[in-house]
Amino acid sequence: MKSQERATSSGREERAATRIPLSIACLILATQLLIPGCNPEGNRGGGCTPKVGSPGSQSSTPIGEVPPTGLSYTSPPPFHLGAAIVPLVPSYTSGGFLASHSVQPGMPPGLTLSTSNGRITGTPTQLSPLTTYTVTASNSGGSDSAELSIQVLAPLPLSGGDPGPLSATEPPPMESAESGSPGPPENLIYSQVAWEFTVGVEIDSLVPTYSGGVIVLYAVVPSLPVGLSIDPIGGKISGIPREVAAPRTYTVAGSSPTGVTSTTVRISVIGS
Repeated sequence: MKSQERATSSGREERAATRIPLSIACLILATQLLIPGCNPEGNRGGGCTPKVGSPGSQSSTPIGEVPPTGLSYTSPPPFHLGAAIVPLVPSYTSGGFLASHSVQPGMPPGLTLSTSNGRITGTPTQLSPLTTYTVTASNSGGSDSAELSIQVLAPLPLSGGDPGPLSATEPPPMESAESGSPGPPENLIYSQVAWEFTVGVEIDSLVPTYSGGVIVLYAVVPSLPVGLSIDPIGGKISGIPREVAAPRTYTVAGSSPTGVTSTTVRISVIGS
């Protein structure tokens, strides 16, 4: 009789021991189902595997892959030949780290777009008509683009207002056949396109010619070799070179109230 009681007690203990692990398993399963982001099927070890994008999990998309949006620039006023521009700085509505910037078509000569931060800076070295440029900001997640229009006009007038009398070296103004009034200046040229001068030797003055309306102001960019200068009224280039200078192209622009015209000359200075 006692043997049977011990057997019955032993069976009850075994059944109780069996029920305990089953209860724990049910609790684990319920926990996996209730906790957001748990994946009971994806973890055979019984643990909780956070799903990508769930609360408490790390995002699978790095910050650098958030594409830029809302790229824009403030519309700039016309720029002037030889005058440094106020930098154009882009703005964005949102987006992650911007890896690069590009522009199409290329910026006017003298202006540059920073590929890293999108800033446009520089000093225009050539006249440029009003042109629309498309700037694109991009990273590994995507890209966004913005358009802006840039125009490069003739040099600003010299301080003091009145440019003074015309130089005797200038040709007389030509009348416009259509309106009967002077038209814009055109076809500005010098007698040749390239010169080689010698240090310490005075050059023969370079005098421009043109057609159309009267040019009232000349400017050149970049600055001429040391010792040479341009007459802002007549456009004559003269002087005595003081330093050796490698061959370089210079843009000469002439402006009038009705328009502008420009040309290029190439100048070098060798040792004596």
